[in-house]
Amino acid sequence: MIILTAAREFQWKAGGGKSETFNAPAGTVLFFPPQCEVQVKWPARNEHLLVTLERKLITDIFEIEDAHEVATLFPAPSRYVNPRIMQVVDLLRPELISITPVMKAYLCALRTVLVTVLIKDHTTLREHPPNSPAKGLSDQAAHKIEDYLRANFGQKISIPEMAAVLGISTGHFLPSFRRTFGQTPHQYLLMLRLDEAERCLRETDLSLQEIARRSGFSSQNHMTTVLRKNRFTTPGMIRRMRAGPPMATRIIA
Repeated sequence: MIILTAAREFQWKAGGGKSETFNAPAGTVLFFPPQCEVQVKWPARNEHLLVTLERKLITDIFEIEDAHEVATLFPAPSRYVNPRIMQVVDLLRPELISITPVMKAYLCALRTVLVTVLIKDHTTLREHPPNSPAKGLSDQAAHKIEDYLRANFGQKISIPEMAAVLGISTGHFLPSFRRTFGQTPHQYLLMLRLDEAERCLRETDLSLQEIARRSGFSSQNHMTTVLRKNRFTTPGMIRRMRAGPPMATRIIA
């Protein structure tokens, strides 16, 4: 499950584990092993993508012959933030919601890229657990800095200020943050600003200038440039889609 629009108080429970509630930025990926019972809840409308990872597709892409090896790729439910996946999804989304015929070869190529990125990054995550105290932030520290950034993303925040929130040095904070969230603090901050800009464009009639200000961008032009570069869209495109496709989309990969 790939979260495409930021979701606050996202709740999930997989298998016999405990229920977990967290703030999910766009690009959050939830992995569910085969035959795993899953419950997910969120309080507001959310756009997400469900991807079924078929065994044959995995074996073809990664040239795996042993069925047991495929099964070991997903030993337990997991979640992480993958900013790279949004670049692929933004190419795939227009094809999924198009009312005109799409090129099957192009769609298959995007599917292959999507699955490749998902599995490669998931494998890296398993080999280097993000919440290991020696390599990343503890769960408590991760929630604390996440809440701080979500409350202050509209302002200029320096790395020393972020580190001070957790009471650790800048040198310790930077690698620990990246290990935990899969991106740098400024990349994470930019993602929050883009999420807020997209939310305002979809849900409000505020001017572009006001949305840029609220989202932490220096100007309307700055917001438009960053949206186009990172989300392959523009404020006008987002607003034209407000009354368009449903907020939940599913593909079978």
